[in-house]
Amino acid sequence: MESGTHTVKRQPAGSRLKTVLLFAISTVAFLLPVAASAQSPVRANFLLIGQGWAVVREFRNITLAGGEQDVVLDGIPQEADLSTLMVLSRGVSIDLLQWQRVGATNDVHHAGEDASVGLDAGTGTVTWKPSCQPVPGGQGLGLLPVKCRVRSTTRSEGGGLYVIYTTTGLSWSAEYQVSIRGERTDEKEAMSVDLSGVVRILNGTVGNYPNAVVRLLSSGLAPRRRDLEAPGFLMLDEDSPLSDLWRPAPADSGTPFEYDLPARVSVQPGVETDVSLVRTLRTPASRLYWMRAEDFPTGVMSGDRPLRKTIVFGNVAANQLGFALPAGPVRVFAGSTRSQLLQNGWFEHTPANGEFRIDLGPAEEVRGRRAYGSMSPGAGGVYEQAFVLHIANLRDTEVRAQVDEKPPLNLEWSVLSATKPYSEAERRMHFDFTVGGRSEEVIEYRLRVKQIRP
Repeated sequence: MESGTHTVKRQPAGSRLKTVLLFAISTVAFLLPVAASAQSPVRANFLLIGQGWAVVREFRNITLAGGEQDVVLDGIPQEADLSTLMVLSRGVSIDLLQWQRVGATNDVHHAGEDASVGLDAGTGTVTWKPSCQPVPGGQGLGLLPVKCRVRSTTRSEGGGLYVIYTTTGLSWSAEYQVSIRGERTDEKEAMSVDLSGVVRILNGTVGNYPNAVVRLLSSGLAPRRRDLEAPGFLMLDEDSPLSDLWRPAPADSGTPFEYDLPARVSVQPGVETDVSLVRTLRTPASRLYWMRAEDFPTGVMSGDRPLRKTIVFGNVAANQLGFALPAGPVRVFAGSTRSQLLQNGWFEHTPANGEFRIDLGPAEEVRGRRAYGSMSPGAGGVYEQAFVLHIANLRDTEVRAQVDEKPPLNLEWSVLSATKPYSEAERRMHFDFTVGGRSEEVIEYRLRVKQIRP
């Protein structure tokens, strides 16, 4: 690890990652009971893996005598942050007084010590001093055990110790394959899908975690897609009041999701490990036409555009599913032999009892448009604004349509009425309905809009 002092900008107090790590370190020791095994000094491993980091819990066959004593822990990788080290035991009170890498004299930690992070109130910056400094002479920390000075109230009779720490160097990703069975164009024909998915765990550390229970943590966000090539060089005035229009939008931190792998995994050092996550055959599926507000400009001159055709199926126990699955790339094939690749796509995070969607592209025979409706001025800086959604089905059979609507307003608003049932979440309105063959559905909703006074 690099030595020296690092200065970083102060992060918001509500940082999700910091909260997740603090919670995981303080509670992970008491999750997932482990079975005893006298053959190995490490009886069981538990890993909570994020992107580039992990919280590790190991249960070791170590017996403590009462009072102060030294405990030597082998196998903790050099990438571990020893300032997060915890040693616990069920039924026995243990105090961790001091710990360090054997032979690393400049890497000593004391209980209650928090000197690695300092806040300068004047500049608003946080100063971080790495907790694990290189050993003089270039000796690798990965070969050195950790020596701990502990104090226990009583002797532990075969109860063992939980060893917990955070480490960098571990990450994961998920990917899927879907095969579509049945006629994709005829709405009357039944359809089913075969789904398979794997999780790939990359262990970039020297740590070895055999037969581990693994939990994954992710934001569930898809990478941003770039539809156009970069415009080249632009001469922009950074001091212009309109500069926010061309500056990159701040990244969405997303909502963290957790996923438990269905079986234990041996996570070996420096190796990518593939784990089967899901596999289903002949899962019943249906067709859905989707209209997303950002793809349909609002206005008289915008005209109509095709909705996107998707294949959907339920993430439920009846479909050999019913558990949360992480986001990841998906390859879509036609037929069970996977001989015809239709397209590459992306699976969003899908909760248990949620719905999978496979995007098949624009559907020219189901079209939609958005338009402004009437506006009624009001008193006190409040007015009413209506919007109209048109969905036309040019097919002979009825189709199911879904609209993900975001009112084109930057002002504060609330819904007064809508001509079709809807649900509202995260300042968006969601409509789900059917459109008969050779017919059109029109949805009008009215908002109360509050103007912002200077």
